[in-house]
Amino acid sequence: MHKFVLAGIAVLTIQIACINKANADENDIYQECLKSNGLESDYLEKLKEEEIDNKTLCFTKCTMDKLKLIDENGKLILENNIKIIDDFKKGDDKAKKIAKNCMSLITTISTCEDTLKHNACMSPIYLASDN
Repeated sequence: MHKFVLAGIAVLTIQIACINKANADENDIYQECLKSNGLESDYLEKLKEEEIDNKTLCFTKCTMDKLKLIDENGKLILENNIKIIDDFKKGDDKAKKIAKNCMSLITTISTCEDTLKHNACMSPIYLASDN
């Protein structure tokens, strides 16, 4: 349970960081994914003090699908993931290299719970951010 809560905090941190930096199209995607998973628009803010549940993981998978971070087979699209990192951590080649190495170990993201693998690669980058 402890690992699940820590992973949930990482998921939440990543989602809030992405939403805060999102453009209008990305915000539409986040809202669509919240709605399609039965979540209210302020769900992520409310979640800060709660445990991560499967709906949150499915929201994450939905956004990964729609932002084209994974293809229709659940395979990571590395270039698109690196672009997200570059948008967030401009010019940080070390962050990109760490994420590339980590993501190369992920075969597919086919279930909502599989998003935890991706978040394990991305959360150190976001948590260490000075942006």
